Amino acid sequence: MISENGYLQRKSLRKSRKVQVMIFFVVLYVIAVVSLIIPLRPTQSETEQRTLTKFPTFSFASLWDGSYFQQIDLWFSDTFPFRETLISWNTELWNLSGIHTNTIHGEVQAGDEIPSVGDITKTQAASGTSTTTTSSTTQTTTTTTKSSGGDNPDGTGEQIGAIWIAGNSGYEYYTFSRSVSDRYVNLLNQVGNRLAGKANVYDIIVPNSMGVMLSDEYKQEKGITTSDQKQAIAYMSASMNDNVKSVSIFDTLRSHWKDYIYFRTDHHWTATGAYYAYEEFAKVKGFTPTPLEDYESHEYDGFLGTFYADSKMSSALGKTPDTVVTYTPTSTNDIRITGRDGNEFDWKIVMDVSDYNSSGKYSAFIGGDNPFSVIENPKRKDGSSCVVIKESYGNAFVPFLVDHYQTVYVVDYRYYEENVLDFVTENKIQDVIFINNIMATSTDQRVQEMYDITGVS
Repeated sequence: MISENGYLQRKSLRKSRKVQVMIFFVVLYVIAVVSLIIPLRPTQSETEQRTLTKFPTFSFASLWDGSYFQQIDLWFSDTFPFRETLISWNTELWNLSGIHTNTIHGEVQAGDEIPSVGDITKTQAASGTSTTTTSSTTQTTTTTTKSSGGDNPDGTGEQIGAIWIAGNSGYEYYTFSRSVSDRYVNLLNQVGNRLAGKANVYDIIVPNSMGVMLSDEYKQEKGITTSDQKQAIAYMSASMNDNVKSVSIFDTLRSHWKDYIYFRTDHHWTATGAYYAYEEFAKVKGFTPTPLEDYESHEYDGFLGTFYADSKMSSALGKTPDTVVTYTPTSTNDIRITGRDGNEFDWKIVMDVSDYNSSGKYSAFIGGDNPFSVIENPKRKDGSSCVVIKESYGNAFVPFLVDHYQTVYVVDYRYYEENVLDFVTENKIQDVIFINNIMATSTDQRVQEMYDITGVS
């Protein structure tokens, strides 16, 4: 026989469960209603930097084969209201759910051995073909060339795909590829040979934040298997022939590691980092750089870049967005751009991006990535000119060149479709500047794109 107290407890429990069930169905109903409100559905993803799935166009063929409803299902899930907020909350909850081991999406391959610079001869480099070595090589799965400086972040760190996250900063792994790097060297040597006596050819290889910002001791302690960027750059630079002028910037950037020279949530360097590279270029070229304090500068807060997106909106990165700092050229801020659709338009070399979304603020520099751009400096009438052959790392570098040439041409080899060497010859351009982040020199697609626009083999 159930006691009165027991009866009351069971009655209270049933009532509590009814309330819980009611709350569950109310929440479910609200979510269902919200999901059907079309105006709340996003069309763009700031963090993934892409256009979200569009509602499919009806056709009897797609209805018959079932693909129409599959596309509706994809649209429904991909454009769910407040999707990015919900994804961020999910990441937050996961981080609070206990102790986690390293989370790896994808795989970081061990790099090839980097030949010793001492084994490279000028005879080999002058040929413009792949170099060979005769003795020692250095394994690149750990850092072996000691460089002073670099940070030692607190905490255990976490690997997500090809990104290492420590504290509130992301760092990208680099894997040295001997074959692709040799192709890059061959490209530069062939370009140098083709333009010998016509134009000066400069090469700037930019290390990424993992190579510069993390100390060698930290990388060894954490077992971070990344190729030695300083040695890889030294190998490629030493393999260039006398028709290519290499601009070495690794040690310069490393000496400024305490400065804000790389973004924490994005794989790019900042304009301040690009300025230090510009100073080194000025030494090699032989001109006096404009002091940093002479530029008009602006700051744009709230930048969340590729590391934030690729880490599925890491809360550690999301809580401390980057600030994009710009430096406007003293001579002009006007640029003429040819877009990917072939149309020309006027823009600003350094744009006010206050109203840009959180992922788009790096577009402050030269209008982002476009096939071809021209900058005319009204304060120079000496006929001086250069062409910058670049990927996105070059965007923050170009503004510093403006004051030193009458004309600056910018070519993004990923989208340009003409022969750039013919352009250099026809327009009597004096300086050809290749600027690439180190990842591009080890990525076959990027190197092939440079071969395509130069016409060398």
